[in-house]
Amino acid sequence: MKRGRSTGKPTVAQQQRMDAITEIGCIVAHSLGIDLGDRPIPAEVHHLTVGGKHGAKRRGHDFTIGLNPWSHRGEPFGGMSAARCEELFEHPDREAHEGEPPMASRLTFGIDPGLTGAIVTLLDGEPGPMVDMPVMDGEVDARAVAAFLRQQRDAHPGAVIAVALERIHARPMRNGEGKAIEGSVARHNLAEGFGQLKATVRLLGLHLVLVQPSVWKRRFDLSGKGKDAGRVLAIQRFPAAATQLQRKKDNGRADALLIGLYGDSLIRGGA
Repeated sequence: MKRGRSTGKPTVAQQQRMDAITEIGCIVAHSLGIDLGDRPIPAEVHHLTVGGKHGAKRRGHDFTIGLNPWSHRGEPFGGMSAARCEELFEHPDREAHEGEPPMASRLTFGIDPGLTGAIVTLLDGEPGPMVDMPVMDGEVDARAVAAFLRQQRDAHPGAVIAVALERIHARPMRNGEGKAIEGSVARHNLAEGFGQLKATVRLLGLHLVLVQPSVWKRRFDLSGKGKDAGRVLAIQRFPAAATQLQRKKDNGRADALLIGLYGDSLIRGGA
């Protein structure tokens, strides 16, 4: 911390206030009506300064507000690039309005259809909002999936939209060691979830691209490699999305991201 700017240890009441600020979320995002689709924009506690100048003396713990990492420290977050953060929080007048160009010209969804899978958006080829697969009573929650797809579609009016869904075949599932998992229940649930996702996409009238697992994995040199290899690759390729892929169980999100990236390349004729 810069010398002379410390405000000392906060009181219990002040700490409770700052905890509430981070829970409420970013004040800038609230004022502009911005969110990440499945959750509010995160907030960090920012101390107001005397005269409002950067580097000046802080006014104390009672004079704090919640700012997102970009507005607070200039750090991209939520899988967004610096350019996207700047567009959202520094130039909101550029955002799409009626009669103006959409925020993204190309919106691609990548879907890993397993119950531990995920749905990821690509905005002009860059990672956007992503959610773990919605599940209810041990099945894919098709209603929640449809709500997420509609929300992202409506946020980008005029964008060319496509959904890249990994194709599921009725064959034995295998664990991380390559051994077949016994039992037909798991295979049945996976195939049923795939059918629900495919039907949901088609009912919404979205362009569907079915992607073979072996094909997209070969494209990214992941054939025969462990499940976590895809997550490591996704973080290397999109460092700004690392915070959304940091858990080991986020391999479903990473797979969905790579599936979407491969589908996006097919749509653009790059595969």
